[in-house]
Amino acid sequence: MKFGSIVARQLEVCYSTFLKNRHALESYKQSVHSISGAVGLLTLIQELKYKMNPWSIQMDQFKESQKLLERQRYHFPSDWLYYDNVEGEWAAFNEILGRKEALIQADF
Repeated sequence: MKFGSIVARQLEVCYSTFLKNRHALESYKQSVHSISGAVGLLTLIQELKYKMNPWSIQMDQFKESQKLLERQRYHFPSDWLYYDNVEGEWAAFNEILGRKEALIQADF
């Protein structure tokens, strides 16, 4: 039970982190043709790319943790944030990050 509650809290934190960063990338609608716009977006992209490897490892751990809980017949609460939902947000975040990075590279 304790392990399940720890995993649940960490899944929620991770999900909200991906959601917040995805919204930050999406909100960068200002022109990257200006120096300040390009520098701001590039800085954000570099900060996020630096965190990608630890987040990727964490996602693998979440997947394995949920599988372990399922094998142990853990009773998931009704408000459980399943790995598939977090993985979907992770994929959306990665896609937007890739598009923004391609935009920067295409302009410069």
